[in-house]
Amino acid sequence: MKGLGVTASTLLVLLAASAAAQSTIAPTPIPTPPIPDPPKFSPAHPVTLGRQTAPPAPVVNLPEAPVFDRIAVPPTAALTTADKSDPVPPPLGGVLTGPPPTVSPGASKSQIQEVAFIVDAASSQLSAAAEAKLRDVAQELKADPTARLEARVYSPSKLHSESAARRLSLARFLTVRDILRRNGIDDARIDGRPLTSEPNELNADRIELYIER
Repeated sequence: MKGLGVTASTLLVLLAASAAAQSTIAPTPIPTPPIPDPPKFSPAHPVTLGRQTAPPAPVVNLPEAPVFDRIAVPPTAALTTADKSDPVPPPLGGVLTGPPPTVSPGASKSQIQEVAFIVDAASSQLSAAAEAKLRDVAQELKADPTARLEARVYSPSKLHSESAARRLSLARFLTVRDILRRNGIDDARIDGRPLTSEPNELNADRIELYIER
């Protein structure tokens, strides 16, 4: 080392300086590849739609409305054939009906006994007092096996409602018949006449019983 004129310490200083110089050199940057431009598209061609028309609606020929003749409505309920041919018309209204006829409609017996009572409006049920009268009538019919009973049942008939009134009268008669049947009277001895009455007459809802001996 002396022949070169460089000492070991000098050599170490030189090596250290060389290493320091190399550490201060900046690294070489990595080249970035170029970004390609986006593809170019040709403009869209316009599309023209033709005019759309709806299909024609089907034609339906409707028949003419039928012509009905107007039916004249009677101002009051008409009497049926049975009412017109009744030999004894229904009694007029009042607190009590008039005396019973000597011969009941449809019968040829005399000595007729009359029993009458009032029924609640628009009801076919009978009161306890009415059932008590029917039980008494049943006892009289039992005492005379030849006797018969006719029940005239009245219900008020409003304008154009005669059929409804007769149905109510029929329901009331069936109630009377059931009570008599429970008290031992056969149906063959009971005649019923469902009738109508004027709505403004007194005791329009009533039941009249005629015992024919």
